[in-house]
Amino acid sequence: SGAGSGPPGTGRPGNLTRRKARDPVRCHMAPMHFPAPGLLAGRAVRGTWARQNWLGWTLAAALVLPALLFAAIAWYDHDRVLAEAMAEAQRTTATLREHALKVLETHELLIRQVDRRVRGLDWEAIRASSLEQELREIHENHPQIAEIGLADAEGWLRISSVPVPSAGVSVSHRSYWAAQRKQDAGTYISRPFLPIGGSVPGFGLSRRRTTPNGDFDGTIQIVVSIPYFTRFWRGTAPEPETTVLLFRADGELLSRIPPTGVTQFAPG
Repeated sequence: SGAGSGPPGTGRPGNLTRRKARDPVRCHMAPMHFPAPGLLAGRAVRGTWARQNWLGWTLAAALVLPALLFAAIAWYDHDRVLAEAMAEAQRTTATLREHALKVLETHELLIRQVDRRVRGLDWEAIRASSLEQELREIHENHPQIAEIGLADAEGWLRISSVPVPSAGVSVSHRSYWAAQRKQDAGTYISRPFLPIGGSVPGFGLSRRRTTPNGDFDGTIQIVVSIPYFTRFWRGTAPEPETTVLLFRADGELLSRIPPTGVTQFAPG
């Protein structure tokens, strides 16, 4: 065997044993394993699908979440706006109701004062007093009043805060007089009508006059101006489209805004 040759067919140097003896360093190369091409392709497909799936969910969330948030805000605003509108309507209703009650209570108080003033007096004494001039002054200072008057047991207007034709005016066809003639109706509110010589509609408040022996002796009445109410309603209502109605206790409509069609009032 030659010194420079290794075992036959190995191709290794013949002095390998001698090198191993004097060289303590040994080198080993770990075997390398490469996955099959099909396995690599499968992993790449799954990774691409995962990225696309995540991107799809992200885009879906980006579209859906703002829509849900907008819907939640819109629903919250809807409830808030509705609650505020209801509160505003309740406040407005309370204001209008209080105003109407104060106007009617003021007129009733005025009728009672006139009743006390003329109690026990006959019509000649009432005509001779300064009552008519006093009523005209009250009328001029109160825009809610369309007329103040006293009618006798036959329905003839004896005292009025507005000029009366020389031929006289009968109010016997008016419900505020007819209701008191039948019985003491307390403070009675009539249907709307046009008062004497005027184009401004109103409704009447009346109280019964009685003689010392309790017989019917006519009425004391005030005609309330309907436009006075409607002007106040329009200035108080929060929206121009607001509907306001004033009813009697029996459902008779006294006034409303906005008006419906052409309302006909019987003349005075």
